[in-house]
Amino acid sequence: MHTRIFSFILILASYATSYAQEPIYKHFGVDEGLPSSEVYDIYQDKNGYIWFATDKGLSRYNGYEFENFDINDGLPGNVVLRFYPQVNGEVWCYSLHHKALFYFNENFDGFRTYKHNSILNKALGKRSIVKSIFIDKFNTIHFGGVHINGELLIDKKGKVSKKYFFEGHSSKKSIVLKNDSKGDVGFYFRTIDKNIINKNFSNKSTEISHIHALWLVRNKKAVFMDGNSIAIIIRNKSIKTIKSQFMTLGVKAIDSTRFFAGYYYGGSKIINDKGETIQEYLKGKSVTNFLIDHEGGYWFTTLNSGVYYIKNPSIAVFKQPENSISFHINSLVKKKNELLIGYKNGDFAKIGANRVFKLKIEASITTPSLVEYDSISDKT
Repeated sequence: MHTRIFSFILILASYATSYAQEPIYKHFGVDEGLPSSEVYDIYQDKNGYIWFATDKGLSRYNGYEFENFDINDGLPGNVVLRFYPQVNGEVWCYSLHHKALFYFNENFDGFRTYKHNSILNKALGKRSIVKSIFIDKFNTIHFGGVHINGELLIDKKGKVSKKYFFEGHSSKKSIVLKNDSKGDVGFYFRTIDKNIINKNFSNKSTEISHIHALWLVRNKKAVFMDGNSIAIIIRNKSIKTIKSQFMTLGVKAIDSTRFFAGYYYGGSKIINDKGETIQEYLKGKSVTNFLIDHEGGYWFTTLNSGVYYIKNPSIAVFKQPENSISFHINSLVKKKNELLIGYKNGDFAKIGANRVFKLKIEASITTPSLVEYDSISDKT
């Protein structure tokens, strides 16, 4: 069989097709040990354990296996929506149907229920959903969320107080991200109080239950999520609003310039502070949350498909369409920041520095293609 040696320079202009890259995912579901495929939140503690909040309790992953916890292990309810890590090393959690709080320590020694859960339950309305929690230096817990209509406080003795409250519905309410709360995430609530709205980072809000607010840079740069829209605000002035056809399920800060956004059947994105999409993952999935672990791996939780893990986000697989016959690679060569590919059926391909895969189909040639590159003369 003859092998054809080809000069890549001659065909660069005739590339016809481009294919996107895909990371290498590892999937975790019920068969792998998770208690449920419905996963809401994810958290990694200082010891490296990764925790998952699901509709059937909590799960802890040690890198090899899952350990699951439910009401039999001290949880007040199995539907756990979110983790609220505090600066003192406690990780608080909220049980949806029981409207109850519990927490555990980073050095795990079991679960402890909040001693004023009965008071919290009475203070919340039937439709109320806690979305944000902040524990101050006096051990007073501040609550914000859906149908709470202000900032709810319960002190260490169980005394209830309310700030910036309003009754019923209002088209003038906003999500307020308070400047004086501690920790990296921030504390937020809904209100119509113009004084607190004007003094803090805020954004107009709807009646949608999917809300969130977080800092990219404390007191300087924030992200607000409300239904199908995301607002990026710098120095309390909105610079970018991102609207989507998909409901936004969650946002999470990555660093001072990037954040994650997950969508209902719309996959997930990493977005910069200019509103530009840097990368997309799990298209078509309902992605609820995201984590970059201590080793740089990416974790994605989903509403009905379990958990997906990318060990090395810098490695991608270039998948061709099912009807393509260019899949047996005959030769590979690196040319500066490009990868040149020769196929057994005579086709050629190039992967550029931008990681876009381009294929040149040679229908009239059936002999294998050989690609070579001379770095001294810079010739292929």
